Amino acid sequence: MAGSSQPSRARIRTATAADWMTVLRIEADRYLPDERLTPYFVRMAPLLFGRTFTVAERDDVDGYCLAGLEQAVSERAWVLSLAVNRSAEGCGLGRALIDDCLVRLGECRVREVLLTVAPVNTRALTLYEHVGFQATRLHKDFLGLGQDRLELCLKLHPPRG
Repeated sequence: MAGSSQPSRARIRTATAADWMTVLRIEADRYLPDERLTPYFVRMAPLLFGRTFTVAERDDVDGYCLAGLEQAVSERAWVLSLAVNRSAEGCGLGRALIDDCLVRLGECRVREVLLTVAPVNTRALTLYEHVGFQATRLHKDFLGLGQDRLELCLKLHPPRG
């Protein structure tokens, strides 16, 4: 239910090839056409990203999170995209997805997680700041003219024991 303060009762699971159309629908719901992931990329993402490509299910898939390990720095990862259907906003799905993503990345021995977000996307910025991400720099025209992105970083601590 949109705007509900009730925490999510969603199940977070690794995305499969069968999720690609639903992820594209979420993309269409959330992003402008030139900001969306391409169908080919989404179709290949389960093969390329494995456990770091997740979906949140309640009655249906209502959100996803896609993260990738940086090839040049093995302890660094990027959250490439996180989106929740507008109809599921305010249900805690975004927080559940990012929390699950950080656990999965920690299990991969990642120590630094980065992402970019539009500076005007205050809802996403608030979520990421509550999780502990901090702004590190502004990339002007990152996705094209006038499409600035703020880079955020979160340091993960190694598991104890």
